[in-house]
Amino acid sequence: MLRAVWNGTMIAEAGRTVIVEGNHYFPPGALRRQYFTASPKWSLCFCYPHPSPLARRIKNHVAFWRGIAVEGEPETTL
Repeated sequence: MLRAVWNGTMIAEAGRTVIVEGNHYFPPGALRRQYFTASPKWSLCFCYPHPSPLARRIKNHVAFWRGIAVEGEPETTL
């Protein structure tokens, strides 16, 4: 499993992520919502609710920035 960890707390966990330009994009269901709050601020760089056709694999996925460590290994598919 891949885990996004901030200050020792796991804030997301997924068997697989989509990697784009070295960034792990976690599916929306992987987020531990208790660690997130709604905000009027957002970034086009790290979440794509309406991606271009070329980026459709990361629709609604979330990548993290500084201070968030991505740990673990992706699950293998059989």
